[in-house]
Amino acid sequence: MKKIQLFKAAITMALVFGLTGCEQPDKDSVVGAVFDGSLSLNESVTVGGATVSAVTVSGSTGSPLPTAATLTILLDTDEFDVPAATTVTSWFTNLPTGLSAVSASGSSSNSIAITISGTPNVGSAQVMAITIPNAVLFLGGGDITVTRNPAAKYDIIQLIGNAADMAVFASAVANGDGAQKGTLTASVNLGSAFTPIGVLVSGGVVSSTTPYSGVFDGGGNKITISGFDSASLDGAYAGLFGYVSAGTVSNLVVDATATGASPVQLSARYMGAVTGLADSNALFQGITTSGSLSLTSNLQTFTGGIAGSIRTGT
Repeated sequence: MKKIQLFKAAITMALVFGLTGCEQPDKDSVVGAVFDGSLSLNESVTVGGATVSAVTVSGSTGSPLPTAATLTILLDTDEFDVPAATTVTSWFTNLPTGLSAVSASGSSSNSIAITISGTPNVGSAQVMAITIPNAVLFLGGGDITVTRNPAAKYDIIQLIGNAADMAVFASAVANGDGAQKGTLTASVNLGSAFTPIGVLVSGGVVSSTTPYSGVFDGGGNKITISGFDSASLDGAYAGLFGYVSAGTVSNLVVDATATGASPVQLSARYMGAVTGLADSNALFQGITTSGSLSLTSNLQTFTGGIAGSIRTGT
């Protein structure tokens, strides 16, 4: 591929600088010629695609990754122009803060190996999102968005030792990372205006609820909730989690006290100490609950110790 590209560049140089009458350079004679990349080819360039290999970046917040993760990105129609040990963190649009990505070796081919290491500050269970900037491509033509591979993902456990940690975890789930794992490292009091994990409040009303599908380990610790925020109480789901679907919650003590009432409710409402609603074979084990929950509505209401309603699950 390089020979063809260099040959095109040499032809274009002749045309650009008006070297008419000169002998057309032979393709082999230009191999090894040095170009500074500033030449603009007089042809359209089609932006190709790219794929990423399967890799799981595993660890937990606050600790260095036990093992650095290495992945390979393969271009369809272009080549990389990346020196060895180049920081490429900016290519990864959802890389957990605290982690960095560095080219494992220089590359002037259509593939590059990248190593991810560091100490994550936030948890994540997201599939990697990667965009390769045009500046590091040999032909260019525009940035390349790497096709997402469900097997190229993060598995960073959010360790939760206080209410601030819980707020970070709850926000991540509410914003779409429903499979993120969480581990409670100490008992936590979440106060009297807690927004359930997975519930997104905007403008004083619930705008969406992301079902929790991850694994949450309470570590035998206790969570105390003395009330939910008004928006959640007016919404459909209230509990430590708003809605658990295919997720697992275990080894946890929850003391929850809350009262909710709404004179005008357009849908059924669910409230439980652990979750408002559970389905898709959600699993609860080693759970102890206490407190008092009360919910009224002009439509159906469901309240319970662990869950307001369990459609499918144990």
